This record gives sequence, C-alpha cells and structure tokens, in this order.
Amino acid sequence: MTLNQRFQLFYPEKRPFFLDGLELLDTPNQLIYTRRIVSPDAGAKLAGKAGPWTIAAIVSSDATSESATGSHPAFGITRLRYDLGPTSNLGFVGTDREDGGQFSRLAGADIHVVHSKLYFVELQAVASWLHDATGFHRGTLTQATWDRTGRNEGFNFGLTGIAPDFDAAAGFVARTGVVNAHAFNRFTGYGAPGALLETISSFQSIFRTWKYDGFGHQSPIEGNESVSVQGTLRGWWQPNFSVTRNFFRFDATSVGYQGTTYGGYRVRATKLPTDTATVPFAIPALLDNLFSVGAGLTTPTWRQFTGTVSASYGAGANFDEAARGTGTSLGAAVDLRPTPAVRISAQYSRLTLHRRDGSWYSTEDIPRLKLEYQATRSIFFRVVGQYTHLTSDALRDPTTGNPIVIGASVVGPSASNDLRVDWLFSYRPSPGTLIYLGYGASCSDFDVACAVGRQRTRTEDGFFAKLSYLLGL
Repeated sequence: MTLNQRFQLFYPEKRPFFLDGLELLDTPNQLIYTRRIVSPDAGAKLAGKAGPWTIAAIVSSDATSESATGSHPAFGITRLRYDLGPTSNLGFVGTDREDGGQFSRLAGADIHVVHSKLYFVELQAVASWLHDATGFHRGTLTQATWDRTGRNEGFNFGLTGIAPDFDAAAGFVARTGVVNAHAFNRFTGYGAPGALLETISSFQSIFRTWKYDGFGHQSPIEGNESVSVQGTLRGWWQPNFSVTRNFFRFDATSVGYQGTTYGGYRVRATKLPTDTATVPFAIPALLDNLFSVGAGLTTPTWRQFTGTVSASYGAGANFDEAARGTGTSLGAAVDLRPTPAVRISAQYSRLTLHRRDGSWYSTEDIPRLKLEYQATRSIFFRVVGQYTHLTSDALRDPTTGNPIVIGASVVGPSASNDLRVDWLFSYRPSPGTLIYLGYGASCSDFDVACAVGRQRTRTEDGFFAKLSYLLGL
C-alpha cells in the first residue's frame, strides 16, 4: 500500500540473480538492500563458507538513469560473519556506491550472542560517509536489542538511534534523524488435546519515536500501543483480533504530501478560484488517541486451497493534510493448487481514507496475480502481474476547508493507474547448474478498459539472463 505513506516503502527482492544466497547478506537494520541496484548493466556475486567465516559480496554497475552525475553508479557490497559457537556470531558489513565524484560509504560491526538457551543480545554500530553535491556528511547508527523466545512467553526490547546525516545508499533505512524504542511481549497458552482452542497467543507492544537531537529531554514525536490476540482452532483455523492506539506530534519539519514538509504549506485565503492570496498553514501540535481495530482469519492449508481475509477500521492521521481521519482497510489472499504442477496466487487489498468531517479523501486498490507452472523437474515458468489504482481528492486545510498551496500551485485531485508484469523461465538440468531468463515491464496511466497490452506510458522494462554453474574444487 502506498496511500498515506510519509516514507519510502520496502519491496522484497524478486530477481533471481540477487535471490540466491540473499540470506547471507542479512544485517540488522537492513543495511544491504539489493533493490538499490535498480537496472544493473553487469554484476558478479560471491557467496560461500570457509571454516567459521561466511562470506557474501556483490559488485555491480547500474544504469546511467540512476546517476546524479551521468555516469554508471558502481556498487561494492560485502557481508562477513564469524561463528562464535553454534548459535552466536560476529558480523561485519561494508558498502560503497560510487557515482562520478560522489560517493556513499558505510562500515560497521554487529554481534549476536545467545545466552541461557532462550535469550539473545544483539548490538550494532555503523558509520557512514557521504559526499554529494551539498558537501561531505558523516552519520552513525547504533542499536541494542534483547530478546527472549520461549514456549509460553517471549519478549523483544530494542533501542535504535539513527543520526540525521546517516546514509545507506546500498541499504534500506527509511527514516533518519530519529531514536526508536520498542517493547514487544508475548504470552502463549495451549489447549488440551482435541480441544476446540489449540493455542492462543496475546501480543502487547509499545513503540516510541523521538527526534535524534531531542532524545532524553523532549517528548516523543509519535508512538503507539497495541494489543492483539491470535488463536489456532481445531483443524488449524487461525483467527486474530487487534486494538491499537496511535499519536503523532507535528511541527514545520514534519513530512507531509510527497515528502514536502509542513513548513512549505500555504493556504488560500478564500475558496474563490480567482483569489491567489495565501495565509500560513496552521500545523496541529498533536493528534492523540487515534484508536483502530482489526481482525482476520486464515484457513487451514488444504491440499488445493489456502485463504486469508483481513479488515481494519479506525481513526488515523491523514499525513497529506496533517489532520485526523478515518481509515478502512480490506484484504484477501488465496493460494490455489489445482494440480501438483500448477499454483495460482491471488491477492487484493483496498484502503480508503476519509476526513474527520466524513468527506472522502483517497482510495487505493491493488489486485495481484501470480501463476506458476512446473512443466518438468527441470523447467519452471512464472508470471506475476500487479495493478495499482490510486485516487485522491484535492488537499484542503482541515480548519477552513480552503485549498492547500505547495510552491505556487494548488494541489488538486489526482489519479494513477500503474501496471507491473514480470515473467520468468528457469531451466535446471542438474543440481548446481541453472539458467534464468526473464522480462519485466511497468506501465503508468494504464487504462484497464482498453485492450490487453495497451499502455500510454512505459516507465520501465528490461530483459535479464543468469547462468549459474557449480564448480567442485
């Protein structure tokens, strides 16, 4: 879902070249995110294990369309782990993105120590160095986590500080200049053999975010508390229910519509189209006690069918207008396996946001379909299509109802229709030998009423091929 989002979204890696051995690149805080290599011209990857060391490295050259200087951005990514016994390890990470005379470099270390069988402690410290058109910047990221995973009870406590100038050009750190703290707790009970209720788990969470420079002496700028219950019924039906309370504190530097800060907002003095005079935008100090509820149900995993439905409703923040709103979310997913060789996965999600006065603000619909066919033991086909339809009303000042102005323009109603299609062919004649061929295309302003394949604007397309061969030394 992209509706009402202030920060970039995480999309999982799907490209076969990067998927193989992707787990070897895992780091706390997602400091390696291979989708940052958007349109690689060429690349090489090394992954393996030598004694107590686990090694993964990628070098790649990206397309000039991803450059700020007109060159081919070059990536160098390295992840090392050293085993400290069977369950603990020491890790090192280094990434570099070179773009002409500009660069973004990062280096850090982390340690994961399991103690008392059920507990682990994880610590991480990272520094980054960025040189871009605005000059040289240095930032840090630190994290501490304590976790318990037991049969009846578990918890996870964490504190992460990310400096304003921290930059991870080869990673995914959606938000900088903040300190995040969380506390998650879980209690699980078990029913008697043959009982209707086989298991029941209760989850409690508290999350707080402070500005980096205000941590310890200023109030948090946002947070939430939630309680959820998840059960497993006889036959493996899994219902769930949750209640959440959110709050958000705003100022002129808070992010609103398409990354614009509220300090850049103005409001038309009147509703008259001919009146271009503007007045300052009144930024609310706090939106508090935003309660919402959610529920869902997952079916058992039958031989030919599995399904999930979910829904949520409640108060929330309309970040585009810095105002209280009401959101409704609906989702459904089914996995069909009509034959051992065919699998069909379909998903649909819908999110609608209304203003506090009940007027409509925006709606997003996302249907997604994936078809997989295992023709033989060696030959596999996959096609994935996703359509995103987003409509939004014009921005209105929540106090006066007058149009909001960003720059010199009123932000009017908008609509987008985006289609993404990917297909993949793989051939594995023997273990260790693999050939991938694929194609992907994205179309914006796609008209689903037109004939299949018609598009008004193609935003991205490309072929890829991969050959993998295992050498025994």
